[in-house]
Amino acid sequence: MDRVMGLLKYIKNKLLKRKKDYISILGNQELKAAIVLVAVATKHSGYYALIPNNLDIDNHILRYPLTNYNFTEIDGKIYTVNKRNKIGSCFDKERMLYVLDLLNIIPARYKDSVTEDGFVSINSAIVRNYFKDYLSYIEYLIDTNILVSDNHYEVGEKSIGYKYAPLYESADLVEVYYSRFDINEIQPIHEEVYNKTNNCFQPNILLNHPYLTHWYNQKALNIDTVKATKYAYLLMRKKFALGYDNWDVNRDKWSKKRNDFCKKFPRTQYKAIRHNICSIKIHDYKAKIDTNVYRLHSVITNMEKDYRNFLTYNGNQLVSIDISNSQPYLMNILFNPEFWKENSTLPLSIYNLPTNIQSLITPSLSIMIGNYLEELDINSLEEYKLKTSEGSIYENIMRIVRERFVENLTRKQIKTMFYIVLFSNNKFFNQPEARLKKLFSEIYPQVYKLVYIIKIQNHPTLACLLQAIESEIILHRCCKRIWEEGNQQIPIFTIHDSIVTTIEYEEFVKNIMQEELRNVIGVPSHLEAEILREEGLKHQDILTQINQTIN
Repeated sequence: MDRVMGLLKYIKNKLLKRKKDYISILGNQELKAAIVLVAVATKHSGYYALIPNNLDIDNHILRYPLTNYNFTEIDGKIYTVNKRNKIGSCFDKERMLYVLDLLNIIPARYKDSVTEDGFVSINSAIVRNYFKDYLSYIEYLIDTNILVSDNHYEVGEKSIGYKYAPLYESADLVEVYYSRFDINEIQPIHEEVYNKTNNCFQPNILLNHPYLTHWYNQKALNIDTVKATKYAYLLMRKKFALGYDNWDVNRDKWSKKRNDFCKKFPRTQYKAIRHNICSIKIHDYKAKIDTNVYRLHSVITNMEKDYRNFLTYNGNQLVSIDISNSQPYLMNILFNPEFWKENSTLPLSIYNLPTNIQSLITPSLSIMIGNYLEELDINSLEEYKLKTSEGSIYENIMRIVRERFVENLTRKQIKTMFYIVLFSNNKFFNQPEARLKKLFSEIYPQVYKLVYIIKIQNHPTLACLLQAIESEIILHRCCKRIWEEGNQQIPIFTIHDSIVTTIEYEEFVKNIMQEELRNVIGVPSHLEAEILREEGLKHQDILTQINQTIN
């Protein structure tokens, strides 16, 4: 082992010598042309970074000089050097902070990206689009024992993952604000947003809709930072203490080894919520409408549901009005043949949705759907329509499974059943882990057949379609009416299939939602109102502990 380590050190020193030799033969004119100083733009970095509170970057750099690694000093300044010995940009400490903060930014924006081993996958190809010498920083952080890597890369499937080394992984986090920004000039909604599909930034189309942007621009949506942060920290410790079986489930990641969904690493969840809490505190709401299914995403849609109980608007308590069993309920419109027609008489048809959603329904698929609906006995759907309208479809399936199959399933398992039915590939059916899907196909065969047909050419089609329908109804019908009929006085925020407002406007908002949903879907909806308050927190034992320390 010593011989191997000695050989690696020798190779590294030879590479460093080659780097210095290369620099020494460069002319000043060539060098100036090669050097570009570019700060990471706000649209990438945000306004701050969260780093371990026991990490002093300045002292670390003194202890591990940059020039011993992939950096070099020229005329008193330090620059990056890549593997091809090309000089990059001038070293910027805040760029290093940004690299560290990626471990928080990524899970904060994509909560379902959280793995169970604590590693955060960073797509270096995407980062290098705007941060060319990113690898010099990440390699320095690994070589000097701040970060560790899983060295696991799968083409088109998984990027290399990173997390803090043990010395820093267990430390709490501290906010460090970038010096180039004035916190008082933060824009609540960014003008440009990242398009994951096209791998580029583009104008934020949310800004075209004042009935959605106005309430963010007031900078009055706040969070109890102290309590929310303490709650997050104590909850992380509680999950670790209770053990793996008590970690949250990640329904976007499947473990083939265990034949079950993966779990979410509690410390990564903590980093994510800390990042979101800080964003709300400074009114950087990160609100945008995506150009895939046109959902509105924001810091409050990204955060875990429990933490919304710490939110207030201008000091007023909020209430969330939610569509019960929303995805199964929205399915009802798809059984109406008129929905699929170009000259439909319905308030909403496939041709009212964005063109990219329309394009998912190819001519051949449209014919298959039309043929099926033409022969379908509409009376066979009465129970499904009734139960989704009442908001009791999960409980109804629990009852049927218990009576017909002599098996007790929890409500959580039934929700998982729908998740698998609506969003999994049609090929996922005969495997043992597809048991819940097969159960559904036996209970509601007519519903399952339409689901199967819609997904037959491209399995994400149904998910995209349902989410686009949801967005059209909630954002551009309900919210627009609330804005207009409420004389622009009723604060609203959306969380996909729910609308959040202050308590005094609960009935007003609920009535408009019920009217629009019935008008568009064709059957009444069941709405549930939940007041966002500390009493609604799942872990009241933690809240009690927090209140005792504050009092």
